[in-house]
Amino acid sequence: MNPGATLMTLCLGASIVCGCAARQAPTEQGVEAPVTQAEAVAEAAPASPAAPTGQQSVGWSTTPLAVASEPVAVKEGTIPLVYLVETPGMFRVHDRTEGRDVARAGAAGRSIIRVDGRSGVIFGRETLVAGPLDREHRYVIYRDPTGPNMARQGTFQLRPPPKQQQQQQQQLQERGGQDQEGGPHADR
Repeated sequence: MNPGATLMTLCLGASIVCGCAARQAPTEQGVEAPVTQAEAVAEAAPASPAAPTGQQSVGWSTTPLAVASEPVAVKEGTIPLVYLVETPGMFRVHDRTEGRDVARAGAAGRSIIRVDGRSGVIFGRETLVAGPLDREHRYVIYRDPTGPNMARQGTFQLRPPPKQQQQQQQQLQERGGQDQEGGPHADR
C-alpha cells in the first residue's frame, strides 16, 4: 500500500470515528461544497475579539479538555536560582528540602524571578520574601495554571492591504523591485 493511500485511509477512519457529518454549503459560484460538522461549529461561533491586527476572524471553536492543568517546574536547584519569565503568569517558589511554598505571585513577561540567599525571593523589582535563605536547601520555581485547560480551533483570513500599500507595491513592481537608488530592497 502506498503512503498516500495509507494517509487517506487514516483520515477517512478518523472522520468516521469522530462522527464528522458532512453537509453542503454554498460557495461563490453557487456550487455546493462539503463542510464538516467541526467547520459548521466554527462558523456558528462568534468572532474572536483577540484576533491579531491585520487579520479577520472567521470563526473559533473552544473545547474544554479532559486533562487537568498541572503546575510545571521551570527551574530547580540550589541558590542562586534565576528564571527569565517568557510570558506572564502565576509563579511559585517552593522549598523542596522543607516541603513548603516560600512565595507565590504573578510575574510579568520578560521579567526575572530570583531566589538569592542574601536578598530572598524577588519577582521583577518586587521582593516577596526578604533574605537570608538557607543556601543548603533545594528550591523549585513552578508556573501554576491560571484557568481551565482549553483547546481552540478555527480559521482566519488576512485582510486585503489598504489602497496606499497596494499602490506602493504596484510602484515597486513597475521599478523592477529596485530602491530609488537602484539597489535591491533590503526587505526581500
